[in-house]
Amino acid sequence: MTPVNTEIVTRLFTEMEQAVAKLRSSAALSQDEFLSDSKYYDSAKYNLIVAVEALIDLCNHIIAQERLGKPEEYADVLRIIGARLSLGADFMMRLEKMAKFRNLIVHLYWKVDNADVYKILKNNMDDFDIIKKALSKYMTHQGKK
Repeated sequence: MTPVNTEIVTRLFTEMEQAVAKLRSSAALSQDEFLSDSKYYDSAKYNLIVAVEALIDLCNHIIAQERLGKPEEYADVLRIIGARLSLGADFMMRLEKMAKFRNLIVHLYWKVDNADVYKILKNNMDDFDIIKKALSKYMTHQGKK
């Protein structure tokens, strides 16, 4: 097992945190205000992509370094990490849905409902904090072995 590269982990956590901070700023808007201006929902979509990508890259790095499996898609990455961290199925399902929503934004952007983006901002930002805390705890524990 190769140790996790702390520079990569730090950079990805930072990218995710910065994107989530911007998303939280957009979540502070009323839904009407958010939906009335493309600068809000376009920015939110971009930052959702960045936050989810950083999370998945981070999880992929851990999976690769610790030889936990060979994920074929983003949902696999989250399932492997969820199992390794003993995170609940409901929580992992929320993260998988967010990864699928990221795919929708990237590949089928014309089908994205901006009201759904706003719902994610209002309901799912804490999920990034939960997974970050779990990953940080896991990596701290792994480093002590």
